[in-house]
Amino acid sequence: MHGVRSQVARPARSGFALSHDQLRTAERLRAQHGALCTPDALQLAATISTGCESVVTDDRRMPAPDGLRVLQLSKFA
Repeated sequence: MHGVRSQVARPARSGFALSHDQLRTAERLRAQHGALCTPDALQLAATISTGCESVVTDDRRMPAPDGLRVLQLSKFA
């Protein structure tokens, strides 16, 4: 039972590797949008590179770069 408890108590973590091109896109986004924090730049770079047309966020400061549509979650709730 101790093994089960330790598994439940530990937060799940997941992630994925970003390519060199995605990292360069994030760098470019940070340069273009000075207030954009690094995690948001990485998220947008990954979104753009996969061909997504939209991103959903609750961050009203999130820019809409490269023709990406930023959808505000609060408008749907």
